[in-house]
Amino acid sequence: MKIAFVFWLLSFYFLFAQRSDFNDIHFKKADSVAEVHKGESLKNLPVLTHNLTTPLDTDVEKFRAIYTWISSNIENDYSSYVKISNKRKRFVNNRQAFLEWNNSITPKVFDRLLIERKTACTGYVHIWLKRWRILPVSIVKLLMVMDAHQHCY
Repeated sequence: MKIAFVFWLLSFYFLFAQRSDFNDIHFKKADSVAEVHKGESLKNLPVLTHNLTTPLDTDVEKFRAIYTWISSNIENDYSSYVKISNKRKRFVNNRQAFLEWNNSITPKVFDRLLIERKTACTGYVHIWLKRWRILPVSIVKLLMVMDAHQHCY
């Protein structure tokens, strides 16, 4: 539940932050592009990214289309979040053991993302980074330190 709240809070902040920077940009087209491609497969991210961004002119619009698509098509996986949080608490004094466990479940996390369209933090970051590597756009990976472990949102 904390993860969902953090995403909501960050989304709300970024939605209204520096709004004056976007006075001349209208997101109606970006939102409609995301809606047209609702439900498309994640199995070919380059094609999906191309479909979401080609009709748009600015990087801001492209970002908005991808953000809207992810927000509308990927469900938060609360059970994975709880599982990861419990392991993090269990291994709080053994970072290496946590990283080994985390690496062992990573393929399962991405399989669940592709098949069930559910993920926790790492899956969202994976989608963003995959998409933005395809585009000639800079992106900043937000990192937060949580329970003495590096955690991605």
